[in-house]
Amino acid sequence: MSSKKNAFNWVNLAEKGKIEGIVRKRLEELKTNSINKFISGDLSLNENNQIPNEIKELLNSKLDKIVLNFSLFTEKEIEEKKNQFYSELEKELDLVINKKALCSIEFEGYTFYNFFKALSSLLDEIEIEIKEDKLYVLTMDPIRISTIEIIIKNESFKFYNLGNLGFNLSDLKKVLKCKSGDDSIISLIFGKEKLYIKINSKKYKSQIERELNCIDYHQSGKIKIDRLHTIEYNCFFDLSKKNLGYLMDNFGIYSEIIHIECYDNKICFIESGDSGTNEISWDKNSKASYNFKSKNKNSKNIFIQNQCHGNYSLEFFNMNNKMASLLNSSDQILFSIREKYPLKSEIIYAKLGGSFIRFYISPRN
Repeated sequence: MSSKKNAFNWVNLAEKGKIEGIVRKRLEELKTNSINKFISGDLSLNENNQIPNEIKELLNSKLDKIVLNFSLFTEKEIEEKKNQFYSELEKELDLVINKKALCSIEFEGYTFYNFFKALSSLLDEIEIEIKEDKLYVLTMDPIRISTIEIIIKNESFKFYNLGNLGFNLSDLKKVLKCKSGDDSIISLIFGKEKLYIKINSKKYKSQIERELNCIDYHQSGKIKIDRLHTIEYNCFFDLSKKNLGYLMDNFGIYSEIIHIECYDNKICFIESGDSGTNEISWDKNSKASYNFKSKNKNSKNIFIQNQCHGNYSLEFFNMNNKMASLLNSSDQILFSIREKYPLKSEIIYAKLGGSFIRFYISPRN
């Protein structure tokens, strides 16, 4: 008799867990729909910035339909769910109405700080576009040699509204500052006029709150990123962070131009000047240092060749090395090359939820 009772409890518990997931999803949908109505002006707060009683009555009837539909919840649990719903709703309404939030997102603190620390060594200012599923940056360096595309995203991202925000990168780096030993989580709220930052340290059990005002940002000329996205590259290779760093440490002796040659069985990096030449190469059998890939021969509008090459600015090629500082030594930087076309490189940050940066570096003669 006792074993049957215990078995029933386990089944009951499993069923309750499944229902919890359904209820949580429906409550989240109700909260999102309610916030959207406040944003659009269909609903509004009272003079004390609180939810009016008549709106609460409407929400209560919808909450009852969600939670009272299941008999496994006690009265206390139902009351707790309602209180939690209103607590989260009021918190997010404070964000979108008082702080004019466009989105919010969280990251491991030190990695996120290092990303913008590295980026600030390349650019002075950026504009971040708030999209429905990500933060997006599209810019060029001041002399328009390299086009830079950045996507920042993870599962914590919450979207409220579209918008474009300008930031001084030196200032942004400063307000994000934290140390690896702090064991911190950075929470960011992108408002219409400023960035709200909270840095919670698990080690020190503390919370730092900072704000950063947005700047007026003006990009000279429209960047035609669609044209870059449609380039069909015919040579692909990747280098580890370790080997890319080694390459940069040993270049810049004779020239500010780096010449890249791709073959079926090896890749060569060459610089030459009046006083001599410098060449570093990896063959196909090197230990995970070089990976030559041939494009699928079934691809349309693409030719396969046994060799391709290009000349590029060493200074701008080194942007990859700077932005790879966040990676583990064995992590790869992906390169795509086609003669007389921009060199494409991509760095994916697993520690930042799959966020990435792409460079398109114009070729040199």
